[in-house]
Amino acid sequence: MLSVLIPTYNYNVFPLVSLLQKQCEENAIVYEIIVLDDGSKSLLNEANEKINTLPCSTFRSLPNNIGRSAIRNLLAQEAQYEWLLFLDADTLPKDENLIKHYLPYMNNEIKVVYGGIKYQPQQPEDKDLLRWIYGNEREALSPPKRRELPHSRLLTLNFLISKKIFAVVKFNEGIPNLRHEDTLFSYELKMAGIKVEHIENEVYHLGLESSQIFLKKSEESVEGLKYLLDHKLLPYDYIGIATTYRKFKITGFAVLTAFGFKLVKGIFRKNLLGSNPSLFIFDLYRLGYLCSLKKYNMYQLAKKIARKFIGSQQLMKHEVFLRNLYSVFYSGTKNQCTICHKKLRKFSKLHNNDLLCPRCGSLSRDRRLLKLLKEEFLRSGITVLDFSPSRSLARKMKTVPNIKHMSTDLSGNFIADFQFDITNIDVPSETIDLVICYHVLEHITDDRKAMSELYRVLKPSGKALIQTPFKEGDIYEDYSITEPKEREIHFGQDDHVRFYSVSSLKERLEEAGFAVDARSFDADTYYGLAANETVLVLTKA
Repeated sequence: MLSVLIPTYNYNVFPLVSLLQKQCEENAIVYEIIVLDDGSKSLLNEANEKINTLPCSTFRSLPNNIGRSAIRNLLAQEAQYEWLLFLDADTLPKDENLIKHYLPYMNNEIKVVYGGIKYQPQQPEDKDLLRWIYGNEREALSPPKRRELPHSRLLTLNFLISKKIFAVVKFNEGIPNLRHEDTLFSYELKMAGIKVEHIENEVYHLGLESSQIFLKKSEESVEGLKYLLDHKLLPYDYIGIATTYRKFKITGFAVLTAFGFKLVKGIFRKNLLGSNPSLFIFDLYRLGYLCSLKKYNMYQLAKKIARKFIGSQQLMKHEVFLRNLYSVFYSGTKNQCTICHKKLRKFSKLHNNDLLCPRCGSLSRDRRLLKLLKEEFLRSGITVLDFSPSRSLARKMKTVPNIKHMSTDLSGNFIADFQFDITNIDVPSETIDLVICYHVLEHITDDRKAMSELYRVLKPSGKALIQTPFKEGDIYEDYSITEPKEREIHFGQDDHVRFYSVSSLKERLEEAGFAVDARSFDADTYYGLAANETVLVLTKA
């Protein structure tokens, strides 16, 4: 007794059902044929309704789409006989003996039987070539070839299974409807110790998609595979692409592959959608797409690759040269950096949504600072003391004529002329015209001592520009928090010791003797300047 089960979606399945119904009658078996449309609401269902006029055959259209896994489980649930033959709607038996060839395997042996697939011998139009070539090379395998990897080479478009086995291993309805449900099904059969028997009883696959649609479905399939891998539903060594992906992740080549894929994706697509698609390029495309599913920021990705291959010290040494190369990919006219004057098609967006110039590495606050300096504070003959300046600004300030720029950084992580301790600055009193202290005070435990030192070294009426991360409300500091992980949780970064609000920092600076003007700035999209940015402008009273 046999239940033939056919899920369909927007497809005329009446010709297939007619052939199967005839074969069942000729073999004098007890049978039923059940066809369920997965909520397509297609006009083709008018033709499918004729299935209900055939003996032992029924067709029904579901009100809503439930997905490839769920509809197969529903078909099995509705089947009344012990043996289930699953066929896809866009298949056709190779000959009149499909049912006959399955009958000897309907016995007490615990197994699943896969008949195989073929593709029409005539080559289709160029626009449909990719699916046809892939199917012939990778899916239409002989039984001996399929037996080499019996479980992973099971395709669920033409297989026989008993209800007892299907009660043990069903299609997983918890995964996204992104394909690879058959891969997971075959793996769970393997884990359950259920044999897959491969025989020569093929069906033709008729529903050739265009190369464009097949490539899109292949991307969805890769997304589905990544879901299975990420959720540990499938081991990496079960299929080839996953095995390679794991090796690339371990060695760090996944990052490089993702970066390379962004560069060559268009070239690959041109080949795959053309008249001579290469399966080697198709494999590279899928692997590159899989590696790129982890969202790397392009700038951070390039930086990570450079660090891996040349090291941090060499990266800093050759930073200007490397940035010049990298920034080629951002050339355009939509934006411009105020520091290096490079015109860009866009700034690089970092994980915190800050906008970085790919040419010089400046952040939005660096570009705002230079703009402010040029408009108001830089004048001939002044001495500037600059604490831990960004590398882009440090280089730029050295080119400003007729000023003395003294850069200092105690950590050794920035370009600096000196290594002054901000709480004990080795500079004579009242010798500095302008202090720049950006994103420094939140690192300093004794910030009041640092403020007092800034006041001491400034000339009368000297200026200082100060900025830190800000929050609403009162200042938040707790000196008992010393562990880096705890500091990151409380203060936003593992080497910060407090969170200022604008008003609390202003108050503390005024206690040190400064007159403080808290200025807030608007966004400037062209120059990549952030909205609601606050800079404290200090004057030594």
